[in-house]
Amino acid sequence: MRLPEAIPSLGRFLLLARLFEKAGYDAINCDGALQLDYYKKIKDAVGIPAIIAGRMNDPELSSRLVKEGYADGISMGRPLPADPYYVNKLKSNRPEEIRHCLACNQGCIGRILSGSMVSCAINATAGTLRSIQLEPVERPRKVMVVVGGIAGMEAARVAALRGHEVSLYEKTDRLGGVFIAAASFEFKEDNKKLIDWYRLQMQECDVDVHLNTVVTPALVEQLKP
Repeated sequence: MRLPEAIPSLGRFLLLARLFEKAGYDAINCDGALQLDYYKKIKDAVGIPAIIAGRMNDPELSSRLVKEGYADGISMGRPLPADPYYVNKLKSNRPEEIRHCLACNQGCIGRILSGSMVSCAINATAGTLRSIQLEPVERPRKVMVVVGGIAGMEAARVAALRGHEVSLYEKTDRLGGVFIAAASFEFKEDNKKLIDWYRLQMQECDVDVHLNTVVTPALVEQLKP
């Protein structure tokens, strides 16, 4: 159905919402996270549930929007490959343990558009949970990870989860690597959440972190990883 051009964009959305309700739709899924006022107007215009989608990966914001009547529920796509246990962590009051989606579109939407299997830039096991399991190793070893960026912390996390004794060495005074600079922009706040998540994982996984430490051949020989 072609809508009249004279109707403003919001008016078109409201008209469509009412038409969908009249046609027997059970709910309306609204996508567009920058249009929160639209959500409220659409919800008020119909009697069926209105659901919000579109980068709704902030648990506090999602909860507030439902409580304040902007929508009846929240739907998520990209945050779930990043952390398939998102909802369980939220239900058990552990939001700090959620690995937040960066909305980079590389492994999910990008791969779908190229005809490939869904993956995730920050969760290597996305789409492969049935074939890749982090099983305990038969012979734990002393593992030394050099540099504390995202890749280094992921290597340390996985090695620790498998049962190795892991130490991580970073020459600067904080973990995060190039993601620290990447998170300095206001529109890249989610990068900070990923850094915070990895720093927490280093504690949760008992990784022995050494900051302000330059790794030399002598140090490697001394520790014998």
